[in-house]
Amino acid sequence: MKKVLVLTVVGVMGAVVAAYSLEAKLPGQWWMKPDVAAKLKLDDEQVRALDQAALDSRTKDIEIKARLKKKRNEIEYLLRQDPIDKKAVIRASEEKAAAGTEILANRIDGRLAARETLSELQREKVDEMAQPRRRRDDKRGRGKRHRGRRGKAGGFFRKEAAGEWWENPGVAAEVGLTQEQRGELRDSSYKLGQVRIGLEADKEIKDLALRSAMDDPDVERKTIDGIIGEIGEIEKDLARNRAESMISERETLTVEQVDKLEAVRIEEAKDRREFIRERALKRVGGESRAPERRRGTGRGGSGSGRPGAGRERFPDDAR
Repeated sequence: MKKVLVLTVVGVMGAVVAAYSLEAKLPGQWWMKPDVAAKLKLDDEQVRALDQAALDSRTKDIEIKARLKKKRNEIEYLLRQDPIDKKAVIRASEEKAAAGTEILANRIDGRLAARETLSELQREKVDEMAQPRRRRDDKRGRGKRHRGRRGKAGGFFRKEAAGEWWENPGVAAEVGLTQEQRGELRDSSYKLGQVRIGLEADKEIKDLALRSAMDDPDVERKTIDGIIGEIGEIEKDLARNRAESMISERETLTVEQVDKLEAVRIEEAKDRREFIRERALKRVGGESRAPERRRGTGRGGSGSGRPGAGRERFPDDAR
Protein backbone atom coordinates (compact mmCIF):
# COMPACT_ATOMS: atom_id res chain seq x y z
CA MET A 1 0.00 0.00 0.00
CA LYS A 2 1.30 3.41 -0.88
CA LYS A 3 2.46 5.39 2.11
CA VAL A 4 0.95 8.84 2.39
CA LEU A 5 2.64 11.72 4.13
CA VAL A 6 -0.01 13.88 5.74
CA LEU A 7 1.07 17.28 6.99
CA THR A 8 -0.94 20.40 6.30
CA VAL A 9 0.93 23.40 5.00
CA VAL A 10 0.31 26.05 7.64
CA GLY A 11 1.37 29.42 6.35
CA VAL A 12 4.94 28.45 5.41
CA MET A 13 4.70 28.95 1.67
CA GLY A 14 5.14 32.67 2.02
CA ALA A 15 1.84 34.35 1.29
CA VAL A 16 3.26 37.39 -0.44
CA VAL A 17 0.47 39.81 0.11
CA ALA A 18 -1.26 38.76 3.30
CA ALA A 19 0.63 41.25 5.45
CA TYR A 20 2.18 43.44 2.77
CA SER A 21 2.58 47.06 3.88
CA LEU A 22 1.17 48.57 0.70
CA GLU A 23 -1.78 46.33 0.03
CA ALA A 24 -5.30 47.81 0.07
CA LYS A 25 -6.58 48.01 3.64
CA LEU A 26 -9.92 49.73 3.20
CA PRO A 27 -12.93 47.81 4.52
CA GLY A 28 -15.29 49.30 1.94
CA GLN A 29 -15.76 52.15 -0.49
CA TRP A 30 -14.25 54.87 1.68
CA TRP A 31 -15.09 57.58 -0.85
CA MET A 32 -18.80 56.86 -0.26
CA LYS A 33 -18.61 57.77 3.42
CA PRO A 34 -20.30 61.16 3.94
CA ASP A 35 -17.60 62.62 6.20
CA VAL A 36 -14.79 61.62 3.84
CA ALA A 37 -16.64 62.81 0.75
CA ALA A 38 -17.33 66.13 2.45
CA LYS A 39 -13.70 66.68 3.39
CA LEU A 40 -12.42 65.74 -0.05
CA LYS A 41 -15.25 67.45 -1.98
CA LEU A 42 -15.43 64.64 -4.51
CA ASP A 43 -17.47 65.27 -7.65
CA ASP A 44 -19.67 62.67 -9.39
CA GLU A 45 -17.07 61.92 -12.05
CA GLN A 46 -14.44 61.14 -9.43
CA VAL A 47 -16.81 58.86 -7.55
CA ARG A 48 -17.63 56.94 -10.73
CA ALA A 49 -13.93 56.59 -11.54
CA LEU A 50 -13.16 55.31 -8.04
CA ASP A 51 -16.08 52.87 -8.21
CA GLN A 52 -14.89 51.45 -11.53
CA ALA A 53 -11.26 51.20 -10.41
CA ALA A 54 -12.35 49.33 -7.25
CA LEU A 55 -14.54 46.96 -9.26
CA ASP A 56 -11.76 46.19 -11.76
CA SER A 57 -9.19 45.67 -9.02
CA ARG A 58 -11.34 43.41 -6.88
CA THR A 59 -12.52 41.35 -9.83
CA LYS A 60 -8.95 40.67 -10.87
CA ASP A 61 -7.99 40.04 -7.25
CA ILE A 62 -10.61 37.30 -6.96
CA GLU A 63 -9.39 35.62 -10.15
CA ILE A 64 -5.76 35.63 -9.03
CA LYS A 65 -6.65 34.36 -5.53
CA ALA A 66 -8.50 31.45 -7.10
CA ARG A 67 -5.32 30.45 -8.97
CA LEU A 68 -3.27 30.91 -5.82
CA LYS A 69 -5.63 28.65 -3.86
CA LYS A 70 -5.38 25.97 -6.54
CA LYS A 71 -1.59 26.09 -6.28
CA ARG A 72 -1.79 25.78 -2.52
CA ASN A 73 -3.95 22.68 -2.86
CA GLU A 74 -1.58 21.28 -5.48
CA ILE A 75 1.39 21.74 -3.14
CA GLU A 76 -0.42 20.00 -0.29
CA TYR A 77 -1.30 17.11 -2.62
CA LEU A 78 2.28 16.78 -3.85
CA LEU A 79 3.62 16.78 -0.30
CA ARG A 80 1.32 13.86 0.58
CA GLN A 81 2.91 11.61 -2.05
CA ASP A 82 5.58 9.04 -1.33
CA PRO A 83 8.08 9.47 -2.79
CA ILE A 84 7.80 13.25 -3.09
CA ASP A 85 8.35 14.78 -6.52
CA LYS A 86 10.73 17.52 -5.40
CA LYS A 87 10.82 19.34 -8.72
CA ALA A 88 7.02 19.45 -8.89
CA VAL A 89 6.75 20.84 -5.34
CA ILE A 90 9.31 23.56 -6.03
CA ARG A 91 7.72 24.44 -9.38
CA ALA A 92 4.26 24.73 -7.83
CA SER A 93 5.69 26.81 -4.97
CA GLU A 94 7.28 29.24 -7.42
CA GLU A 95 4.00 29.53 -9.33
CA LYS A 96 2.16 30.23 -6.09
CA ALA A 97 4.67 32.95 -5.24
CA ALA A 98 4.21 34.45 -8.71
CA ALA A 99 0.44 34.60 -8.15
CA GLY A 100 1.06 36.42 -4.89
CA THR A 101 3.19 38.98 -6.71
CA GLU A 102 0.37 39.44 -9.22
CA ILE A 103 -1.96 40.30 -6.35
CA LEU A 104 0.55 42.86 -5.11
CA ALA A 105 0.87 44.42 -8.57
CA ASN A 106 -2.92 44.52 -8.97
CA ARG A 107 -3.40 46.31 -5.67
CA ILE A 108 -0.66 48.76 -6.52
CA ASP A 109 -2.56 49.42 -9.76
CA GLY A 110 -5.68 50.14 -7.73
CA ARG A 111 -3.83 52.53 -5.46
CA LEU A 112 -2.31 54.37 -8.40
CA ALA A 113 -5.70 54.61 -10.10
CA ALA A 114 -7.20 56.17 -6.97
CA ARG A 115 -4.29 58.58 -6.65
CA GLU A 116 -4.61 59.67 -10.25
CA THR A 117 -8.34 60.31 -9.75
CA LEU A 118 -7.76 62.73 -6.87
CA SER A 119 -6.30 66.20 -7.08
CA GLU A 120 -3.09 67.11 -5.28
CA LEU A 121 -5.05 68.88 -2.53
CA GLN A 122 -7.34 65.87 -2.09
CA ARG A 123 -4.35 63.54 -1.81
CA GLU A 124 -2.91 65.76 0.92
CA LYS A 125 -6.18 65.54 2.85
CA VAL A 126 -6.18 61.76 2.43
CA ASP A 127 -2.70 61.67 3.90
CA GLU A 128 -3.81 63.72 6.90
CA MET A 129 -6.78 61.45 7.58
CA ALA A 130 -4.57 58.36 7.29
CA GLN A 131 -2.07 59.48 9.95
CA PRO A 132 -4.03 58.25 13.02
CA ARG A 133 -4.42 54.80 11.46
CA ARG A 134 -0.71 54.59 10.66
CA ARG A 135 0.14 55.42 14.26
CA ARG A 136 -2.17 52.61 15.41
CA ASP A 137 -0.51 50.24 12.96
CA ASP A 138 2.93 51.17 14.33
CA LYS A 139 1.79 50.09 17.79
CA ARG A 140 0.42 46.78 16.57
CA GLY A 141 1.82 43.72 18.28
CA ARG A 142 2.73 45.43 21.58
CA GLY A 143 -0.09 43.83 23.54
CA LYS A 144 -0.42 40.38 25.03
CA ARG A 145 0.94 37.54 22.99
CA HIS A 146 -0.56 34.11 22.55
CA ARG A 147 1.23 31.52 24.63
CA GLY A 148 1.28 28.15 23.00
CA ARG A 149 1.61 24.78 24.59
CA ARG A 150 4.24 24.66 27.34
CA GLY A 151 3.56 28.39 27.72
CA LYS A 152 6.15 29.52 25.17
CA ALA A 153 5.19 32.95 23.81
CA GLY A 154 3.69 32.71 20.36
CA GLY A 155 3.42 28.94 20.44
CA PHE A 156 2.69 27.42 17.07
CA PHE A 157 2.49 30.88 15.56
CA ARG A 158 5.78 32.16 16.95
CA LYS A 159 7.58 33.62 13.95
CA GLU A 160 11.10 33.60 15.36
CA ALA A 161 10.98 29.86 16.03
CA ALA A 162 9.64 28.82 12.64
CA GLY A 163 10.84 25.33 11.78
CA GLU A 164 12.24 24.57 15.27
CA TRP A 165 9.45 22.45 16.73
CA TRP A 166 11.94 19.61 17.16
CA GLU A 167 13.74 21.63 19.86
CA ASN A 168 10.61 21.43 22.04
CA PRO A 169 11.12 18.37 24.29
CA GLY A 170 7.39 17.76 24.79
CA VAL A 171 6.55 17.78 21.10
CA ALA A 172 9.67 15.79 20.17
CA ALA A 173 8.69 13.12 22.68
CA GLU A 174 5.09 12.98 21.48
CA VAL A 175 6.20 12.66 17.87
CA GLY A 176 8.81 10.04 18.81
CA LEU A 177 11.74 11.97 17.36
CA THR A 178 15.15 10.30 17.61
CA GLN A 179 18.39 12.13 18.31
CA GLU A 180 19.59 11.33 14.80
CA GLN A 181 16.45 12.81 13.27
CA ARG A 182 16.74 15.91 15.42
CA GLY A 183 20.30 16.39 14.23
CA GLU A 184 19.26 16.10 10.60
CA LEU A 185 16.42 18.59 11.04
CA ARG A 186 18.69 20.99 12.91
CA ASP A 187 21.38 20.89 10.21
CA SER A 188 18.89 21.36 7.39
CA SER A 189 17.16 24.22 9.19
CA TYR A 190 20.46 26.00 9.77
CA LYS A 191 21.64 25.76 6.18
CA LEU A 192 18.32 26.80 4.64
CA GLY A 193 17.75 29.41 7.36
CA GLN A 194 21.03 31.15 6.52
CA VAL A 195 19.88 31.57 2.93
CA ARG A 196 16.37 32.60 3.96
CA ILE A 197 17.63 35.34 6.28
CA GLY A 198 19.52 36.94 3.40
CA LEU A 199 16.53 36.73 1.08
CA GLU A 200 14.19 38.22 3.66
CA ALA A 201 16.62 41.11 4.20
CA ASP A 202 16.72 41.71 0.45
CA LYS A 203 12.93 41.71 0.29
CA GLU A 204 12.65 44.16 3.17
CA ILE A 205 14.95 46.54 1.33
CA LYS A 206 12.82 46.27 -1.81
CA ASP A 207 9.65 46.77 0.26
CA LEU A 208 11.09 50.03 1.55
CA ALA A 209 12.05 51.03 -1.99
CA LEU A 210 8.49 50.37 -3.17
CA ARG A 211 7.02 52.35 -0.28
CA SER A 212 9.31 55.26 -1.08
CA ALA A 213 8.42 55.11 -4.78
CA MET A 214 4.70 55.05 -4.02
CA ASP A 215 5.08 58.13 -1.83
CA ASP A 216 6.74 60.03 -4.69
CA PRO A 217 4.04 61.83 -6.73
CA ASP A 218 6.43 62.16 -9.67
CA VAL A 219 7.59 58.55 -9.81
CA GLU A 220 7.46 56.85 -13.21
CA ARG A 221 5.40 53.71 -13.58
CA LYS A 222 8.32 51.74 -15.00
CA THR A 223 10.20 52.37 -11.76
CA ILE A 224 7.39 50.84 -9.71
CA ASP A 225 7.04 47.92 -12.12
CA GLY A 226 10.78 47.29 -11.88
CA ILE A 227 10.70 47.12 -8.08
CA ILE A 228 7.67 44.82 -8.10
CA GLY A 229 9.52 42.55 -10.54
CA GLU A 230 12.52 42.40 -8.21
CA ILE A 231 10.25 41.60 -5.26
CA GLY A 232 8.67 38.83 -7.32
CA GLU A 233 12.05 37.22 -8.02
CA ILE A 234 12.95 37.31 -4.33
CA GLU A 235 9.59 35.76 -3.48
CA LYS A 236 10.28 32.90 -5.88
CA ASP A 237 13.63 32.29 -4.19
CA LEU A 238 11.91 32.31 -0.79
CA ALA A 239 9.27 29.88 -2.09
CA ARG A 240 12.00 27.48 -3.25
CA ASN A 241 13.75 27.78 0.11
CA ARG A 242 10.57 27.02 2.06
CA ALA A 243 9.66 24.15 -0.23
CA GLU A 244 13.09 22.60 0.30
CA SER A 245 12.62 23.00 4.06
CA MET A 246 9.29 21.17 4.03
CA ILE A 247 10.60 18.45 1.74
CA SER A 248 13.58 17.92 4.04
CA GLU A 249 11.30 17.64 7.07
CA ARG A 250 8.99 15.14 5.43
CA GLU A 251 11.84 12.97 4.19
CA THR A 252 13.33 12.89 7.69
CA LEU A 253 10.15 11.79 9.48
CA THR A 254 8.25 8.52 9.21
CA VAL A 255 4.60 8.44 8.14
CA GLU A 256 3.53 7.79 11.74
CA GLN A 257 5.59 10.71 13.02
CA VAL A 258 4.10 13.05 10.41
CA ASP A 259 0.60 12.05 11.51
CA LYS A 260 1.44 12.74 15.15
CA LEU A 261 2.96 16.12 14.34
CA GLU A 262 -0.09 17.04 12.29
CA ALA A 263 -2.32 16.27 15.30
CA VAL A 264 -0.21 18.51 17.53
CA ARG A 265 -0.42 21.36 15.03
CA ILE A 266 -4.18 21.05 14.68
CA GLU A 267 -4.56 21.37 18.44
CA GLU A 268 -2.26 24.38 18.49
CA ALA A 269 -4.31 26.06 15.75
CA LYS A 270 -7.41 25.55 17.89
CA ASP A 271 -5.62 27.23 20.78
CA ARG A 272 -4.83 30.20 18.58
CA ARG A 273 -8.41 30.61 17.40
CA GLU A 274 -9.66 30.43 20.97
CA PHE A 275 -7.10 33.03 22.05
CA ILE A 276 -8.22 35.40 19.28
CA ARG A 277 -11.86 34.87 20.23
CA GLU A 278 -11.13 35.54 23.89
CA ARG A 279 -9.25 38.74 23.11
CA ALA A 280 -12.02 39.97 20.79
CA LEU A 281 -14.69 39.36 23.44
CA LYS A 282 -12.67 41.21 26.06
CA ARG A 283 -12.38 44.22 23.78
CA VAL A 284 -16.14 44.46 23.37
CA GLY A 285 -16.82 43.76 27.04
CA GLY A 286 -18.05 40.21 26.62
CA GLU A 287 -17.28 37.15 28.66
CA SER A 288 -14.93 34.46 27.48
CA ARG A 289 -13.21 31.31 28.57
CA ALA A 290 -9.44 31.24 28.75
CA PRO A 291 -7.94 28.83 26.22
CA GLU A 292 -6.52 25.59 27.52
CA ARG A 293 -2.73 25.59 27.80
CA ARG A 294 -1.10 22.82 25.81
CA ARG A 295 2.34 22.00 24.50
CA GLY A 296 3.55 24.42 21.84
CA THR A 297 5.19 23.37 18.59
CA GLY A 298 6.85 26.74 18.29
CA ARG A 299 6.36 26.78 14.55
CA GLY A 300 4.77 28.98 11.93
CA GLY A 301 4.25 32.64 11.20
CA SER A 302 2.13 35.11 13.13
CA GLY A 303 -0.98 36.39 11.45
CA SER A 304 -2.49 39.65 12.67
CA GLY A 305 -5.64 37.98 14.03
CA ARG A 306 -6.50 41.47 15.10
CA PRO A 307 -10.05 42.01 16.36
CA GLY A 308 -11.79 45.07 15.03
CA ALA A 309 -10.29 44.65 11.59
CA GLY A 310 -13.68 45.49 10.12
CA ARG A 311 -13.88 48.86 11.81
CA GLU A 312 -13.91 51.87 9.52
CA ARG A 313 -10.43 53.09 8.76
CA PHE A 314 -9.18 55.46 6.13
CA PRO A 315 -6.37 53.97 4.07
CA ASP A 316 -3.22 55.50 2.71
CA ASP A 317 -3.86 53.76 -0.60
CA ALA A 318 -5.15 56.84 -2.42
CA ARG A 319 -2.20 59.08 -1.70
